[in-house]
Amino acid sequence: MQRGVRDEELLFLLFLLFFEVWLLPYDSEVGVLILFYDLYLHVATRDFFRYTLRMNIKGLIFDLDGTITLTQQFHYQAFSKVFADHGVKYTEDDDLFKYAGMGSGMIFPTVFADHGISLTDEQIKQYSSEKKEIYMKILEEHEILPVPGVKDFLKKITERGYQICIASGNKLEAIEYLLARVGVRDFFEIIVTNKDAKKPKPAPDIFLAAAVKLGLLPSQCVVFEDAVNGVQASESAGIRCIALTTRTPADDLRAAGADYIVQSYDDVRDEMIS
Repeated sequence: MQRGVRDEELLFLLFLLFFEVWLLPYDSEVGVLILFYDLYLHVATRDFFRYTLRMNIKGLIFDLDGTITLTQQFHYQAFSKVFADHGVKYTEDDDLFKYAGMGSGMIFPTVFADHGISLTDEQIKQYSSEKKEIYMKILEEHEILPVPGVKDFLKKITERGYQICIASGNKLEAIEYLLARVGVRDFFEIIVTNKDAKKPKPAPDIFLAAAVKLGLLPSQCVVFEDAVNGVQASESAGIRCIALTTRTPADDLRAAGADYIVQSYDDVRDEMIS
């Protein structure tokens, strides 16, 4: 059985190498992996690659808001203010279960379209800018708390040699600001945002891009998430997901496809990341 797993892993790597060589002049490495991902969805189920091809875990991919910092509610406050200013209702359930992690560039046109309003590219940029300004002001006015146990957990896993990165729909400026505010910026050399992905969560692109940045296969990674869209993105990417109940109920995270549910990093067991 073990020999068969190794053979399948080798086949996976050979296919990946072939596509990288063939398509590298056409697209970026991230694009190559995403194109390859689309192919393997047609030749095998996600569960086959997720479990049969699972190798030792070497990389841990972290969302930011609600996973590293307790800040997801500040996004909601900023979005709801902009939507209210332009005559559109945006509820906390909308934010929590539909749009968390998608990014302003997708949220604004989608929500307005749901209300029968089509936005121009200029309006999307304007509203996104308004949201960013409100959001950053909220951050400056509030204490930023880390998710319980995250600092000790990051110290432990880096000492053990895990490669780690951030993969968030937040803007790079805000990500770096928040990481610094809670004292964990030095842990993360690699930060992946929606600019590195063709599609936002719940599409798998941002986590596949993160795996590429780490130099690992998806099967060698674990994602830490707190939102339904993020869990679905991880599941679609074929990456094991540990979901934290910092804002979203456990039942919703489980229904989205989370492999493990924890309340804090103190609940993360070694077997979950090995």
